Amino acid sequence: MRSYRLFNLLFTLAAMLWMMTACESDIPQECQDITIVAEANSDSTNYTLIADLQGLDNIDFEWFVNDQLIASGDSIGTSFDFSFAPGVYSVCIQAESEQCGTIDFCTEVVIRGDDETPDDCPELKFEKERMHDSKYLFKAEFRGMDSIAYVWYVDGDSVESEPLSDDRHHKFDYEFEPGTHTVCIKAQDETCGELEYCQEIIVETPTCPEVSFYKEADGENAYWFYADFEGKDSLQYKWYINGEYVDKENFEGHDTDHKLYWQFGTGEYRICLKTVETDGCDDAEYCMELEFEGESSCPDMYFEYEKTDSTAYSFFAEFEGMNDLEWYAWKVDGSIVDEESGDNRDHFLSYIFAAPGEHEVCLVTETPDCPEAVYFCKTILVDPLMQCVDLSFSPEEESNGYIFTADFEERDEVTYIWKVYKGDDYQGGEVREAGSDADHDFFWEFEPGVEYTICLRQDGCENNIVCETFMID
Repeated sequence: MRSYRLFNLLFTLAAMLWMMTACESDIPQECQDITIVAEANSDSTNYTLIADLQGLDNIDFEWFVNDQLIASGDSIGTSFDFSFAPGVYSVCIQAESEQCGTIDFCTEVVIRGDDETPDDCPELKFEKERMHDSKYLFKAEFRGMDSIAYVWYVDGDSVESEPLSDDRHHKFDYEFEPGTHTVCIKAQDETCGELEYCQEIIVETPTCPEVSFYKEADGENAYWFYADFEGKDSLQYKWYINGEYVDKENFEGHDTDHKLYWQFGTGEYRICLKTVETDGCDDAEYCMELEFEGESSCPDMYFEYEKTDSTAYSFFAEFEGMNDLEWYAWKVDGSIVDEESGDNRDHFLSYIFAAPGEHEVCLVTETPDCPEAVYFCKTILVDPLMQCVDLSFSPEEESNGYIFTADFEERDEVTYIWKVYKGDDYQGGEVREAGSDADHDFFWEFEPGVEYTICLRQDGCENNIVCETFMID
């Protein structure tokens, strides 16, 4: 099927009659109103060529295509069909009349094939960027993309539209299942017809780690645990004892040795190694259980803690026989910060951490039966001091809702949350994480005549919130 089926070509050409022997002011009006119409049929390569010679009598005329005579006659309004292959043609009419003398007019007809588009049609294109194993970001990149509406498709399904507006993103992200997928961008244009550009995306099935560790005894109820699995040097993972996080490996700013030492008291224990943030995989975990019966000659130390301020914590020793110990101490990040001995013991530590991050707090003691020291430790995560910023956002009304844009200066550095209310009822929202690649826009579709309250809140600053009320008639 030829391109005229795409854009319903209609050539209407005005042929101005002029006479070689007369001035323009002497040319009758009917000689100036002659038109030639080349009309494409809807189901073939045929065109109907029409000479509109209204007002002129006794016309003898000839049709030429590429200088070849193809038809002639003397009937007013005569038309005929002519078949064109793709290409460029010069179509001419020559005629003689008593009123006008000689008529000689030509025009160019361009016939395009199925795979051809006009030179001024945009060539759709997009670039892709892999965000992680199965998630990609797609960005439209083609001439004229701001002046044409288009739609994104994944495996034949429409997933995102880009209507004509002043605030267009020209991008979308998508998380795929493993396999082969086709991503397309499509547009419909009156002149150019249906435009399309596609890319094939192959998403590999992720190779998920299988983790393990083994143990070695080191004294009474004391063990070393050694991570033992492929890829341990590049994979972040943590150690847990009875669900309590006690150590981690391959984290920036933290020593990594792929082993854990622990002194146990009487009872049952579950020691686990668990991976974190593995793209496309569930967190891998390996655990073993140990049970220690009878009385241990080493104390089973333990403490609880509570946060009292942003970086201030209180720690409370809670274990049997703590008053019978000659001495024990509190350690923070390997340094003794308080000691309990004799009459100077309250089994309590108040501590203000100087810097955010992870800190190791331990109880430690030595006894004649346990001369190599007994430890009980917990890792404390101290959040950074939150700097609350001045929030603001701007609205832009759409036909069926609003686009809200966070426009405060620190918007890339903080995590903020959009919340929507109808009266006092929470309707939904969205979180934008600090440092993410996501844009700062939030769209909400409105029910006409209903008032909505849109709020923007900074995460970690509960009272730092701005709200405005909107309604679409």
